[in-house]
Amino acid sequence: MTTPSALIELLPIGLVGLMCVVIVSAALSSDDTYLLSWGSIFVRDVLMVIRKEPLSAKQHMVWLRRSIYGVAIFAFSLGCSFR
Repeated sequence: MTTPSALIELLPIGLVGLMCVVIVSAALSSDDTYLLSWGSIFVRDVLMVIRKEPLSAKQHMVWLRRSIYGVAIFAFSLGCSFR
């Protein structure tokens, strides 16, 4: 907590708010990338192996969206189980 406290004391209020926006935006961007990556890994490495036949482009997008929702729900529920 030393760094955030020091930044609050050293930077003007508008710049502190701008830093908060940048940090939150970077966190959301990396979380979005993780969800897309894990969802596509599930579709390609699990679903495609189980099905043993290729998916059409539309089916692939539908399954990718479903897997991203599944990964997000799993990560949320796992995160809620920790104190």
